[in-house]
Amino acid sequence: MDSKDNSKDLTSLLAKTNFTFKPLDRLKLVPSYQGVFDLYQNEVKTKQTHTFGLTVSSTLGQINLSGKYKGILRYPMGELSEVPMRFNNEFGVNVSWDPNK
Repeated sequence: MDSKDNSKDLTSLLAKTNFTFKPLDRLKLVPSYQGVFDLYQNEVKTKQTHTFGLTVSSTLGQINLSGKYKGILRYPMGELSEVPMRFNNEFGVNVSWDPNK
C-alpha cells in the first residue's frame, strides 16, 4: 500500500517492434515502436506510454556514424487516471573510429 492506502499492484503489458532497412550497402535505417500499458489496481496511476524511434547509421571507411531519435508520448489511460500527458524528444549522435578496418 502507498502513503494514501492505495494498492501498488501493477500489470504492465509491452509490445514492441523494429526492422532494419538497408537502402545502400553502408547505410542502415532502423525504425522502431514500443507501447507500454501500465494497469494498476489503483486506476489513478494507470497510464500508457508510446515510443517511436529512428536510428540511422553508416560506415565511411574507418569511421562509423550513427544518429538516433526517440519520441516518447505518455498519457492517461481511462477516465480515473490522473497521469499528466507528456511528450519528450531525445536525440543522440555517435562517431567512432576503428583503425583495424
